[in-house]
Amino acid sequence: MTSPSNIPRKWREIAPFVWRDEGGKDLLSGRVEGGQVTRFSFGEVSPFEMYDRTVWWKSPAWLLPLLIAGLIALSLNGLAWPVSALTRRHYGVSYGLNGDEATAHRLVRIACVTAAVVFLCWMALIFTMVSALDLISKLAGWVVLLRILSPFVFLGVRHRVVECVVVLRGQRRWFAKLWAVVLAASSW
Repeated sequence: MTSPSNIPRKWREIAPFVWRDEGGKDLLSGRVEGGQVTRFSFGEVSPFEMYDRTVWWKSPAWLLPLLIAGLIALSLNGLAWPVSALTRRHYGVSYGLNGDEATAHRLVRIACVTAAVVFLCWMALIFTMVSALDLISKLAGWVVLLRILSPFVFLGVRHRVVECVVVLRGQRRWFAKLWAVVLAASSW
């Protein structure tokens, strides 16, 4: 924490787990339970804003890398579609799947591409709105469009889970089975 002149603040303890800013009147206080700080607040925001310790299952320390890994898996699966088609065409190999496996495989590829595109559109829209607040009213149509598309696109999870079950029951190689599980997990 720094002062308005960008100098680090110095705090002096005036009571157990209560500190006062040496150069001002701000207070910083914390609550300790079991030897660990569980909550703290400071300054003028203390009556209505408190910072709690994040529980492990909500921690961005593992959720953000997991989100990125899921997006990479969806994108790689979408990119594999044209690459595998061009490779099969080049070498004259037929499409090896048929019936339910072929249908599930194609639906999952479509669901992966659309989910990755809609997610990236949401991220681009949010970053644009945060960086240029004057554009928020002009982007309202995009927000409405993405809010309409999102439930349909992300309900494609069903196709990824169905494909996972079809692949696990079928005669595919172990890597295809592992990849189906990764895609089903990345959908959540």
